[in-house]
Amino acid sequence: MRCVVCEVFLHLSENSNHGDRLSRHVFLGLGSNRNRDQNLRIAICQLKSTFACIRISPVYASAPNHFPAVSNGDCDQFRYFNLVVEIKTALSASAIKSRLREIERLCGRIQGGSEALSCPLDIDILLYGDIVGQVDGFTFPHPDVDSRAYVLLPLSQIAPTLMHPRLNRSFAELWQIFGNPPQSLQKVFLMD
Repeated sequence: MRCVVCEVFLHLSENSNHGDRLSRHVFLGLGSNRNRDQNLRIAICQLKSTFACIRISPVYASAPNHFPAVSNGDCDQFRYFNLVVEIKTALSASAIKSRLREIERLCGRIQGGSEALSCPLDIDILLYGDIVGQVDGFTFPHPDVDSRAYVLLPLSQIAPTLMHPRLNRSFAELWQIFGNPPQSLQKVFLMD
């Protein structure tokens, strides 16, 4: 199946380096609660055309944890679809984030806008190789990596033996000791 969106926006892949020299494994967290299927499919298509994608986790639905009124999961229209994608690239963190913002804009996200309960697409850099600390204004690993079930579960599934660079524990182990998440996660399948 051809992805027309990918063909139109192949310019995103210009100057990307798929070579092994100086490349690092980068893990991205993707979330959407508006046009979820469409936006996540577009994002994955764009990531594949821009970077060397190595692994893609299952997709999980969760209630938005920053809005207690709907966090009980009863309100399906506000539920987020979340997944983790591993890419390999030699780009700097700021160059990666710039490309990710282009993909977010493609899906209708307005930077700096108040999206409260409705977010077309959010892509965060979770891990930038084994870097710990500040790089290009970003904190690595991302603070949510070990504290959010919707990040930790999919990450533990695609990289179970990978060690958290700060905590020195595998992501599978971190998920195992995470306990019962405060918000329920439900595995979902994107519509064709």
